[in-house]
Amino acid sequence: MNCASPLCTGGAGRKTGHSADQIVRDLAKLLFTHQVYKNYPVEFVEKKRYAELTRWLGKLTTVDLTNVNMEGVKSLDEWLTRLDNAGMFVFHSTGTSGKLSFFPRSQVEKEAGLNPPITFLEAFQPRHPLDPPAGVPGRATVPAGRRPCD
Repeated sequence: MNCASPLCTGGAGRKTGHSADQIVRDLAKLLFTHQVYKNYPVEFVEKKRYAELTRWLGKLTTVDLTNVNMEGVKSLDEWLTRLDNAGMFVFHSTGTSGKLSFFPRSQVEKEAGLNPPITFLEAFQPRHPLDPPAGVPGRATVPAGRRPCD
């Protein structure tokens, strides 16, 4: 696979140690149609097979969910809480079509989507450990003329 995008050829891959191919594969996981988020076997929910539902959800994110223990989970609420505790925040639809849609979000994605003062690209900016958290007034900003991936 050949990626000529500035995202692949710029600083993002060098800083994270990922190849251009890996970046493209990871980004492709984010380009789903809305039907994909409810494309799980309904029996995973009906029969409380939450470990299998977690494996399915893991295909929709670059976050590794293989070590999230689902033993003893007895309800959808417990499943969502277990994932929250592991840093995977799952937003879901109301299920008006007859089936819930599950939208996985990492902590970075959650911050980008829920904190209006932070832009989507700012959520992915490297931060110094002493910088205030994203969305907090007074946080560091990207210097003028600096590209997001540099």
